[in-house]
Amino acid sequence: MMKKTSVKTYYNRIIAITSVIILVISLLSSLMISPVVLGQQEALLKFCIPSPGRLVELNPYFYVSSPPLTHGMFLKFIYETLAEERSDGSLEPLLAQSWNVSPDGKIITIKLRPNVLWHDGVPFTARDVAFVLATIKKYPHGDVYSIGKYIDSIETPDNLTVVIKLSQPFSRFLYYVLTGYRIFPEHIYKDVDFTQFPAKDPQYVVGTGPFRLVEANYDTQVFKLRAFEKYWGGSPYIKDVIVQIVDESAPIPIMLKTGQCSIAAITNPVMVSSIVTDPNLRIAVARGWPYQGSYYTPAGLLVINTAIYPLNITEFRRALAYAINKERIIQLALQGQGVIASSGQLPMDSPWKPKDLPEITYNITKAREILKSLGFVEGPDKMFRYPNGSLLSIKIIHTGGLASNVVPLIIQDLRNAGIDASEEVLTRLAYVNDLSYGYYQVAMLLTNRPTDVDFVLTVFMDRNLTPTPIGQPTQYWGWTRYVNPEFNSYIEKARLATSEEEAFKYYAKAQEIAARDQWVIPLYYSKAIWAFNVKDFSGWDKLQAGEGFPTHLTMLSVRPYQISLITSPTTSPPVTTVISPVNVTATVSTQIYTTYIYTTTLPTESMMPIIITAAIVIIIAIVVIALYMMLRRKS
Repeated sequence: MMKKTSVKTYYNRIIAITSVIILVISLLSSLMISPVVLGQQEALLKFCIPSPGRLVELNPYFYVSSPPLTHGMFLKFIYETLAEERSDGSLEPLLAQSWNVSPDGKIITIKLRPNVLWHDGVPFTARDVAFVLATIKKYPHGDVYSIGKYIDSIETPDNLTVVIKLSQPFSRFLYYVLTGYRIFPEHIYKDVDFTQFPAKDPQYVVGTGPFRLVEANYDTQVFKLRAFEKYWGGSPYIKDVIVQIVDESAPIPIMLKTGQCSIAAITNPVMVSSIVTDPNLRIAVARGWPYQGSYYTPAGLLVINTAIYPLNITEFRRALAYAINKERIIQLALQGQGVIASSGQLPMDSPWKPKDLPEITYNITKAREILKSLGFVEGPDKMFRYPNGSLLSIKIIHTGGLASNVVPLIIQDLRNAGIDASEEVLTRLAYVNDLSYGYYQVAMLLTNRPTDVDFVLTVFMDRNLTPTPIGQPTQYWGWTRYVNPEFNSYIEKARLATSEEEAFKYYAKAQEIAARDQWVIPLYYSKAIWAFNVKDFSGWDKLQAGEGFPTHLTMLSVRPYQISLITSPTTSPPVTTVISPVNVTATVSTQIYTTYIYTTTLPTESMMPIIITAAIVIIIAIVVIALYMMLRRKS
């Protein structure tokens, strides 16, 4: 006869089974709350930067022979500015914690962040900032924003305070000093001649940023960075980063799909359509590329040599501007990824652009009328000639890449206007040399520029009182060899303005001259585009929100892909928020992104939460059934 189980034994069993259930659920819950990080220490982020030239030096003050954007984007990992501009235009304090300007605009006081270390362990102090400011005054060739001439004195009353006294107010000075210059260490560079120093060896590349340089191979263009464990903002999740500089013609979509790149800058929008079909890749858009402490917006310009005939005639340059169909360039060459630039050089939506600024719009008839009024003779073939019978010819130089899509369209437009236009593709070195010495007519420039009003208006103005002669070299700001004292007077008045309203008035006057004289013909502004991997890495939300990469926020957010047992913020982003374009106004680009958002599936890892949840339900069901059977037998 079967022995009857006592009531006490029965309840002990119930308690034991219940305890096991609670333990299992607790373990599963802990897994749900704490995502499992796979291979965090081994994860290697590979950042690919398409470039028109090689990265040949890492001078923190100014690029010497390297392409500016390539140089600047790479150094974002290593060096920091005093503050960094966010996508919404606000400033995030970095090496500076606070700042203020005296009522007369002539004294700027900056309080620095404490407990910041250089990568070699030396403390960062106010002396380093003072050294950078002194370098700006000593070496004006690297003074991109022309602030040096306004600095009268620099004081460091303590290790965390810098006081800058100006000889006269400069309304844009604070913004420029906070965001426009990398801070580099005095103890490394105090005896360096910045006109010659290439800074190639990692021992000279010492910053305060979240990553430090450990290897640099200038032959293969591969650079290895490692997380700085003592970074003031906390050590990054990603421990190692490989930066690969590649040619602009490199097959970036294939490199992303095969794992050669974890993230890549997309400098040619045509590539987007072949990227969006891969479920493990995403596209993000920002208003510009991170550069120093601000954003540099991609732009297409025609730079004009105003020192040679007939390009020295204002009306002739205006005829060129009328002849070009900018919207066609955006739709065909940029796949809709851009907007027409204002004739006054700023973006159309800039708060500094006056609403009543006269714009030069596409008008072939107007272009031909101007050419006739200048004495050019129209032949039976509808092409214009000089009075001596030779063809009116214009050659456009460029360096290939995206320009090879843009320039043929411009050539068609100019020929339709009766100008015998042609193109010549040069190496970057030959291209810059021709611009510097004035050995060109028109240059197609694919550039990246801050949308700051003062910089945009003055960047290609010859800073001499008279145009730099052909055959004498000039920095990039003198490439057009355009000089206009009236224009300069409005810029100076805007800089001295004590209110934004007053500054706006004078910058508007300067834009009127820019729109009239067209020493630079602005074609378009576009967006910066990234493609990135969501299978192996997560934490891309800041990039998707328009912050760009690499910035302080995005570098500290990206992490190895995390698999969690229940959907959490650290898993792959929801499909409906995969792409978050910032101020995308072109119809075509919006259509591309919308299609992608609603048709792409997440990586297969995202099925794991569903599988685990189902397993939990099954286990609980089995336990409940077992308890029920025991109770039934007891009864």
